[in-house]
Amino acid sequence: MNEAKLIGRLKATQQEFALKVLMAPQVKDLFTYGQVSGVVIGIEQCINEIINQLKEERDGKDEL
Repeated sequence: MNEAKLIGRLKATQQEFALKVLMAPQVKDLFTYGQVSGVVIGIEQCINEIINQLKEERDGKDEL
């Protein structure tokens, strides 16, 4: 799987999760909202880390 396809699938998963939860919230309290927000933010951080690692690998600065 190439990197563009991987990132695209992660973005799609993130969007599907956010829409599903926001369209049919099970519990409308601040804890649940924070938990859902954390998942969406976590996926975004994973995407950014993948992008950064791929860039470092291409630039020859991979230090892992």
